[in-house]
Amino acid sequence: MIYPISSDTIANPLLVELLRALSSCFKEAGKDFFVIGAASRDILRRYLEAEPSPRRTRDLDIAIAVDSWDDFFKISEILKQNGFRKDRHMKQRFYYGTYPDADYELDVVPFGGVTVPGEKIYWPPEESPMMSVKGFASVLKDCVDVIVDNEFSFKIPSAPAFFVLKFDAWLDRHLLNDKDAKDMSFILANYYLHEITSPAHLEVLDVLPEPFEPFVAGAYMIAKDIIPLLEKDVLLSYVSDIETELAKEQRSQLITQSMGPEYGYDIVRDAWTMIASEFKKATQE
Repeated sequence: MIYPISSDTIANPLLVELLRALSSCFKEAGKDFFVIGAASRDILRRYLEAEPSPRRTRDLDIAIAVDSWDDFFKISEILKQNGFRKDRHMKQRFYYGTYPDADYELDVVPFGGVTVPGEKIYWPPEESPMMSVKGFASVLKDCVDVIVDNEFSFKIPSAPAFFVLKFDAWLDRHLLNDKDAKDMSFILANYYLHEITSPAHLEVLDVLPEPFEPFVAGAYMIAKDIIPLLEKDVLLSYVSDIETELAKEQRSQLITQSMGPEYGYDIVRDAWTMIASEFKKATQE
């Protein structure tokens, strides 16, 4: 899937400069990089023809597939030779720009050959810190190639892949804030209108009960598009997580954090019930 955009769409000249520099560095390294986190969310909002996010950040998170830690260190050296500065303490952190007025934080998280059981990475040589890369290998196979000004490109997760990454993030940190739930709700609220013309989803009007709710339709469609990305054991794990939250009813943080002005408790509950139901059916086929 290819998504050509103008640099004006990104609306941040320093971020455009940073992405251009990264594209050049990773072309030299012969590797792809995947923009995740807030920048990925903002581009997906444009892709889904939604309003820009009100949240603004001065950091960029990327994921890279490597065969070994040596690969990561080689990429790190290429970055340092091309205007990036390495943080002295945080092993994934780089800086780009002119400190202190226009500095951009860059977090580079490797996965692939450095991932250990439990979908975690342990940074050498002390094997600290530990970071979760849960879902990266599965969902980052489903990406959008973003081409900026027909000049340079990078990858972002597709909307289904982004949803999975956000759900994993929600499981890890929902006690700290509601950002991941809000990002998932944004996808559910916009996915139906964007995908309704897809041949894969022509049945949605026939399978959903009345009254028809676009938010619930978005949940059905995103679930259908997530299923091919994941193994059955992962789907079953997610079903258990979602059903645990649904059983809490009004005490569920997944539901209450996902609610918005246009979709209250009942609609959000029905949407997550739909996702769990479709995931469960897929494991029984």
